[in-house]
Order: sequence, then structure tokens, then C-alpha cells
Amino acid sequence: MAFFFKRTPPPPSSQPPPAAPEKTSEPPADMLSPEHELETAVESAAELVRALGQGGFDTDDLPAATLAQQCEAWAQHLLIYAEAPELGAQKGVKPKRQWRALVRFVSQRRKSEQRFVTQSQSTLRDAVWTFVRTLSRVLTTDRGADERVASQLSRLRTAATSPSPDELRREVSFAVDAIEEVMRERQEIAAQQAKEIATRMKSLTVELEEARREGAVDALTKVPNRRTFDEHVERVADLATVVGAPATLIMLDIDAFKSINDTFGHPAGDAVLRNVADAVSRICKRKGDLVARYGGEEFAVVLSDTSLEDACVLAGRTQAAIRAVRVGEGDSARSVTASFGVALITPGETASAWIARADAALYVAKASGRDRVEVG
Repeated sequence: MAFFFKRTPPPPSSQPPPAAPEKTSEPPADMLSPEHELETAVESAAELVRALGQGGFDTDDLPAATLAQQCEAWAQHLLIYAEAPELGAQKGVKPKRQWRALVRFVSQRRKSEQRFVTQSQSTLRDAVWTFVRTLSRVLTTDRGADERVASQLSRLRTAATSPSPDELRREVSFAVDAIEEVMRERQEIAAQQAKEIATRMKSLTVELEEARREGAVDALTKVPNRRTFDEHVERVADLATVVGAPATLIMLDIDAFKSINDTFGHPAGDAVLRNVADAVSRICKRKGDLVARYGGEEFAVVLSDTSLEDACVLAGRTQAAIRAVRVGEGDSARSVTASFGVALITPGETASAWIARADAALYVAKASGRDRVEVG
């Protein structure tokens, strides 16, 4: 049996029917025509190029004003097919936008600015360290001069209590001479230092380029090389003089390295050097630490803001890490050991004197049986 139901119409609504959407001249954003979308893209590219010019700065090869002019010319090229900078108009050829040439222009400018900023930062850093080094030398020199003047003034005070006018007159004369000599020496030193700073600033750019060419990393061990160490240890020594910052130097030398080369061959010796460098770097890994290959089988570690006690602890941990390095295979395999010399810098001490003390402690460790840590 079939059942049939009669559908009743809905009651009439009191609301007016919705109005038909108005027609607009602009289609929705997601329905732009290809021509309109291309036009928008070209205008956006022109604005980006203008922004590059407005945010530019003077570099060694291009003033900011010239860059702004070139960017505006490129923007006009995109918008109205004006001549592309450095390309000119192509006679008899329908104008077209030189997109690839624009990409080359922008890429070259960014690379040039990056080189300029990197070099400027390096130059500024070197200028700061030149100032620190000069101040360190001034303070060291002044300490010696002040001690001479203080000694002479002490003698003058003693003479002032003497009943002998001749002695007092003699000491007054000596004091005046000493002070005049110190003043003359300081004037000469200041003039010489000013000359050195001027010369140093002129040669900074050349030195930076040479340093980049030579590289800062030892090719075999991949740790900083001797040149990098020499520059760093000088700066740390200067800071110790200027602000009294504590720093400790560790010199270490692989024991019986010639025997390793003779027994296992030079490739095995090279592997030992790499593994030792890696072991030292894993222990002395703070941001302020520097692990460098000093020469041959000798390494140096500069520890900033480190007491002598803490440095000796690190040296002991490094010693254990090196013992874990093995050379050879099977029954002929053996552990690698190293000897250590540790020295805490003293204010006013030169970098060369600091290195000499640590090196002397290293040789004491060698002479005392090797695989030892000695303090210098």
C-alpha cells in the first residue's frame, strides 16, 4: 500500500527577498586576470628596487647616492621600459624588461655590501685591539717611571729631615732631574705611539686581506693555527694588563711523537695529531677558550677568565682524554700521552714572557717522566 503526503507550502515571510549582489568593476583578488596580476608584480618589483636604493649606504666602490640613482633607473625600466642601467637601448628590438640583468645587479650589490660590512667590522675590531695594546704598553711603562719618581721622592723626604743643606739641595736637584726625564720619556713615547697607531691603521686593510688568504685554521688538525694563536695571546695579555683579567695558558706536547711516526708511519702520526686536537677541543670548548696548533706535535690552549687551579683541572681532564687516543692495531697498539705546562699570567707580563713560562713548565714535565702536568 502506498501512502501519499501533500507538501504544504511554507508561510510567507515578512522579510524582503535578499538583494542581488552589485556588480563591481574590480574582480576579487583571487580572480585577477593574468594581465592585472603581472602589472601588480611589476609595480611591486619596482618598489622593492627603490627600497634597496633608499636603504643603501656608502661603500668603497659605490656611494649611497649613486646606488639610489641606479635603483630608480631600474624601477623606471620596469615601469615604463626606460633604458636599463649599463645596458642601454636596443635599437630595432621591441622593448622588454631585463629581469636577469636586474637580478645580477641586486645580487652584486648585496654581495658588495656584505664584503664591506664584514671588512669594516674586522677593521673596527683590530682598531680596538690596537688601542688596548697601546694602553697596555703605556700602563707598563708608566709603572716603571712612577716607581723611579717615587724612589727619588722618598730620598728627598729623607733628605728633608737631614740637617745638611748640601744634602737637601743635592736630592732636590736629583728629584727635579728625575721628574723632567720621566716627562720627556713620556712625551717621546706618546709621539712614537701616535705614529705607530697611524701606521697600523693604514696597514690594517692589507693585513686583513693577507690573513684571509693565509687562513686561520691549521689544514691538518682543523684547529686555529700559530698565526691565530699569536694574535689572540697578545690580546689576552694586553687585557690582563689593562683590566687585570685572569687568564691561563696551557702548553702541551705529545710524548714520543717521533717514535710514533717511526713505528707506525706518518699517516698514523697525522691521525694522532687530528685525534689529539679533537680531544683537547672537546674539553676546552668554552666560547672564550682557544685551542691552537703551536707547531709540530705541540698545542696551546688559552683560557680566559680562568684561575690557575681551574686550568690545572682542565689540563688533567685533557690529559685523560688524550690517553684514550690509540695508535696502531692489535698487539702493537698503544695509548698516546702528552706532557703539560700551565702558567697564570701576571699583570704587566708580555705575551712572550707568559709563553716562555708555560713552555718551561712543559719541559720540566717532559724531563720528569712525561705524561705530567707542571705549573710554571
